[in-house]
Amino acid sequence: GCGAMFEISVIAPEFKGLNTVKQHRLINE
Repeated sequence: GCGAMFEISVIAPEFKGLNTVKQHRLINE
């Protein structure tokens, strides 16, 4: 939903140390 992108934007800083593939795996889970 519309809240998903907001949540991603909030947790994005925690992903700075991860590569794109890991980011997508975490988001999809």
